[in-house]
Amino acid sequence: MCNLTYFLTEYDLINLKEALGSIKEKYNAALSYGEASYLLYQHTQPIPSDISLTITLGETDRIAVSIIESSEKEYLFYLKKYRMTCSLSKGDIKRMREAIHRMVEMMKSIIPAEFVSMEHLNFHLKEPVEVNVTTLQRNLLISGKASLDAVFHGFRNRGEVRYLENRDRVPERIRLEVRENEFRYIDINIYRVYEKDGVIFAAAITRCFEISGCEVFSIHVVTGNGHSHRVTELFDGGFEDSLIGSCDIKGGKYTGDQKIIKLKEKVTFDDIMLESGVREKVKKEIFDFFKIKELYRKAGLPFKRGVALYGPPGTGKTMIAKIIACTMKETVIWVKAGDIATADDINRVFRLARMGKPSVVILEDIDFYTEDRGSASPNKIGIATLMSNLDGLEENDGIMVVVTTNRIEIIERAIIDRPGRIDSRIFIGELGRESIARLLQKKLGSFRRTFRNFLDTVPPHTVMTGAMVIELSTNIMRHVLARSGADTTDIEIAQEDVQKAIRDIVRMENRSKTGFAQAG
Repeated sequence: MCNLTYFLTEYDLINLKEALGSIKEKYNAALSYGEASYLLYQHTQPIPSDISLTITLGETDRIAVSIIESSEKEYLFYLKKYRMTCSLSKGDIKRMREAIHRMVEMMKSIIPAEFVSMEHLNFHLKEPVEVNVTTLQRNLLISGKASLDAVFHGFRNRGEVRYLENRDRVPERIRLEVRENEFRYIDINIYRVYEKDGVIFAAAITRCFEISGCEVFSIHVVTGNGHSHRVTELFDGGFEDSLIGSCDIKGGKYTGDQKIIKLKEKVTFDDIMLESGVREKVKKEIFDFFKIKELYRKAGLPFKRGVALYGPPGTGKTMIAKIIACTMKETVIWVKAGDIATADDINRVFRLARMGKPSVVILEDIDFYTEDRGSASPNKIGIATLMSNLDGLEENDGIMVVVTTNRIEIIERAIIDRPGRIDSRIFIGELGRESIARLLQKKLGSFRRTFRNFLDTVPPHTVMTGAMVIELSTNIMRHVLARSGADTTDIEIAQEDVQKAIRDIVRMENRSKTGFAQAG
């Protein structure tokens, strides 16, 4: 009688059935199991602490295999939870030793038919390497899943696993808003295991947090130390195109960093006050553009448009952008200056627009990143990248670009003056006396007043921005309440209330222009 002893982990035992199958095939062995020898590992359930079986090789050679939990001293010394004892009967001892060694090597080296957890997979990889491929915003999570499947097309799918002990990787089902008030669900922190030519990859979408505390998600890949370079090869430059290309964004409204636009207040073109000539031009150049697609096609012209809205602050440029996002059925990407930090940000915006076309790209405050190249500190990267994206003909077919600025004079001339990039300029200026009166009527017309209409209260030649008129409306109500008392519910606007409020606005504007506000 000869005994062989091995110390094993629970993960070694997961492969026991496959290793026994190999022994049976090679040696034409017969296997018989003891009562406690159920060898199925049910994920989170423990492996049985007592396993017994008999292996018969030929007619006379028998191996009695017993697997029990290690003693406390054995565990402290070997750091292995199980002890396997193999008792060899008289016969071909060499053959029996060879069979047992083969079984143990198989248990330790074979790729399991199924991994039961990420801890198990990491044990198998021996030196696992974790790679964060890219970060994702919520609206790209669904396409992220689809893109992962595309990357590993042709690989063997070995099932899904999760961490059992890592609290930061607890599986979670999250609710996604794919469009305003339209939701889908996706599971995160669940790894899908892929294998090809003996190389294992586990990939998942996981949650992480930036230093700022903002929630972002990551495509997370785990593989063996010797194969980490393969991750770079798999997720090459075409991956991001696939990521955005598989995203169903048509008709959606997004910010420059790909978040869904959520506007608390829905506005229409009727909610903005513009001088009549300006109003007609904005409507024709922007809001009616996609209605004339067939005319462009018939003339053989590229169906693209670039419009610049410029003028002093507070005149309604941002309001027009808000109306575009609220009312146009096309895909809208509304980019604010803070969304653009690198050339890649600009490229990403236009890539998104092309995937979702017909689409509108709004580049607000464009002067922040396209200052003229002759200036002291031009942003040459932003200028060159934007010009390149605006020049696209076939790529930009079905795309309208709307840029806004308070300082059109400092923008790179090759952008603002060249047809094909920006085709139309619209000056959004201050409101004249009649438009001021109409806007006051819109805001305060529901209250009783002592005069016939607001036009009688606005001095001739008065000009104000739309923002100033909104502030004027607030000041008028302040004067009315000061005169009538804050507790009254039945107020009446007097002409003197309007005139006092106008003087307040003019005084504040003059102080700001002469520097009093800064000095004071």
